[in-house]
Amino acid sequence: MQFITNNSFCFQFDIVSAYHHVNIFMPHTEFLGFSWRHENTEKWYKFLVLPFGLSSACYIFTKITRPLIKKWRGEGKQVLMYLDDGLGTHTDEETCKTMSNQVRQDLIQSGFVPKNEKSKWSPMKLLVFLGYSIDTNRGTITIPNERVQKVLKTIADVEYYVSKHGKVHARLVASLVGQIVSMSYVIGNVAYIMSKHLSIDILSMTSWNSCIVLSTESLIQIKFWRENLEHAFQSDLLELPDTLIEKIHLLPDLLTESKSNNTVQNYYYGFLRWKKWALSNGISSEFILPAKPIHVAIYLACLVQQNRTPSPINQAFYSIRWAHKIISVISPTDSDLVKNILEGAKRRLSVPIKKKEPITPDMLSQMFDSSMSFTISSIRSICGIWYMRPIRSICGIWYMRRH
Repeated sequence: MQFITNNSFCFQFDIVSAYHHVNIFMPHTEFLGFSWRHENTEKWYKFLVLPFGLSSACYIFTKITRPLIKKWRGEGKQVLMYLDDGLGTHTDEETCKTMSNQVRQDLIQSGFVPKNEKSKWSPMKLLVFLGYSIDTNRGTITIPNERVQKVLKTIADVEYYVSKHGKVHARLVASLVGQIVSMSYVIGNVAYIMSKHLSIDILSMTSWNSCIVLSTESLIQIKFWRENLEHAFQSDLLELPDTLIEKIHLLPDLLTESKSNNTVQNYYYGFLRWKKWALSNGISSEFILPAKPIHVAIYLACLVQQNRTPSPINQAFYSIRWAHKIISVISPTDSDLVKNILEGAKRRLSVPIKKKEPITPDMLSQMFDSSMSFTISSIRSICGIWYMRPIRSICGIWYMRRH
């Protein structure tokens, strides 16, 4: 996907029965045999071409298409393939059109047959590839609503079987997990995290036809997706008209200018330190921004152990606060837990202020008695110098002797 840029033009192609273009070495076909019962008669068949159900088929077909990818990229063409699906892109429309014609010709000459129904050879800026909606005008990659509704329907089926029978087929749960994980490119690692217990339940079964009694954690994860899946793809940015999308670039500079350059720089590096600490301590990237209050509280507590002044803790607190406020999300620094940790850090690391002791009449009498003559100027100087701590401790008599 790194080939796709804003306002670039794309074309896509699909190969008809891609695996069936690969013949199996005849002596090896006996290892790909299977039986099929029809009208009380069992017959045996064997695959003469690469079957779709073979576990190594994906690896084999990918290796077969690598020479084509190597040729195209060697010619400077930005083309990618995932099994039988391919995509090409270029910033210039005419160049993209020429490129698509050459790629189509190369596929045909290699013995592959492009599927007319799915292949789109004319340059375009809006397409669906590998289940993702790509809009180069807006610069966005989203999940089509059809896929979201399919996941919600699968969730409804799972919950129906659980409520009615108390268990559900492993195959249906595996289908749900597969649909969720396939969205990870858009929704991030939460797709893996919030399907972990479902995967554990699936792996505990010995057959796809087995029935699973879902654990409490799995039911919680199913509820999470039912309540949050649709909201995950709602974005104010996607709802903007094209005329306003073009003005989005005006926002970043103004946001960074909301504070002085030095302040922004200090906050930025402070936030990077928090990010580095979080990743090194096993916190998922999705919980860095926005961050959880408990994580930030532990981070500040660790800083207290490493520093002797409250300044680094203050900087970390306000750096994290700045990063959240600038993108208009709830900051963990608004939590009472984090605020109390900050106050505790200040109390522990702050150096108490020692106020100057006021000059007393006895001190003045002692100074006057130590000398024979004084002027108004010298008296004023003595009183002023007496507030200077070093001189008060050791230089009081010296001052008198020098005057």
